[in-house]
Amino acid sequence: MPTPTGSSGSGHCSPASRPKSPRGRRSGRGTSSTTQAHRTYRQLLRDEHLDVWLLCWSHDHDTDFHNHDLSAGAVAVVSGSVREERLVLGRPVDAPIARTARAGSSFDFAASDIHRVLHAVAEPAVTIHAYSRPLVRMGSYEVEPNGQLRRHAVSYEEELRELSVTNG
Repeated sequence: MPTPTGSSGSGHCSPASRPKSPRGRRSGRGTSSTTQAHRTYRQLLRDEHLDVWLLCWSHDHDTDFHNHDLSAGAVAVVSGSVREERLVLGRPVDAPIARTARAGSSFDFAASDIHRVLHAVAEPAVTIHAYSRPLVRMGSYEVEPNGQLRRHAVSYEEELRELSVTNG
């Protein structure tokens, strides 16, 4: 199994340990990727039952709302803090259920949950994400001006890309 870049703890997120890759996209098993505008991440394991990723978070990093299609998952916080927000039927999009997960804690989600994860405090954060069934595709959600959600189906390899909205 490949090992993450950097040293233990938040050293995974230090600029010196971040390999460069175009647009910060996931580029396959055992690789890691980053740009200044994107999180650093590394796939740790992928087999027929499980997909595991290490992610590093800094100021303003945000997944935006998404679901994991057929994959349930869990997130363990190694260091720092992240905030999870979940959309719930009957609540406005701008009032999701929210919780902050700190080092040593974890949270899980069903395949159908629509959530986002954001960096929560000033110090960098490191999280481990495990998905079962391995990720194949995801839903990325855009909140339209009228408050409706628009779902965009994306391959798991495109999860970190920015949405470009076109008219028509």
